[in-house]
Amino acid sequence: MAIPESNLVLHNSDLQLTEVDEQQIAQLLQNEVQTALENIDPRPPRVKISRETQSFLMPDGSTAKSLTGIIVYHHKARGYWETEGQQVPTCSSMDGKTGIDANGIEHPCAKCPKNVFGSGKDGHGKACKEMRWIYLLQENEIIPSRISLPPTSLGKFDAFVTALAQKRMAPIQKVVKLSLETAESRGFRYSALAQPEVIGDTPLQKIPELIRMREAVVTAARKAGIDAEDYYDTGENFTTSEATGADEPF
Repeated sequence: MAIPESNLVLHNSDLQLTEVDEQQIAQLLQNEVQTALENIDPRPPRVKISRETQSFLMPDGSTAKSLTGIIVYHHKARGYWETEGQQVPTCSSMDGKTGIDANGIEHPCAKCPKNVFGSGKDGHGKACKEMRWIYLLQENEIIPSRISLPPTSLGKFDAFVTALAQKRMAPIQKVVKLSLETAESRGFRYSALAQPEVIGDTPLQKIPELIRMREAVVTAARKAGIDAEDYYDTGENFTTSEATGADEPF
């Protein structure tokens, strides 16, 4: 059946929408969003960290000095780049436990010589870089953004999560503010995560929805791959004593 031509043309209208009309349109638009997501493999947008300006680089090209939201999920990640300028790592791990090299061969990270202090450039740090991927759901958003924290930020983030766990709380229970600070090591200045700040509690009725969202995030995280933009060289090839215990929390 042919679609009437009148239905294909948008006409200007002076009719004012009632509150009911606006609610119905809002629901239609929400349905459109869900339809759009059902026809793709949604992946959390990536928020990058600017080394020079101590700010977050948002997916739309804007910058932000801080981010506020709920951490619905976080996990370890590792990447080993054999040559400088290499985009895709020679070996990477999405759980911090098992690395997969370019040939698809698995390697236990705990026994890998690239995961030893002193294996990095000029004998500093590790050749394989450990990261934390954080999935932060910000206000008025329905998909969390992914932030990759470099090794220099692991100490403060891990300490923050540990402090919550000590009080029998999980990050998903809190609204947090993430910001950056300037750090320096052997003449290199770079951006590092400042102490995360709790600014409120997640409403209890929202927790089940967030946990369901996390399940989808975990699936997306397993499909994601690591590239050079997930880790920038901050010059932080620090020694064991400077590593703030990222690999050995106790």
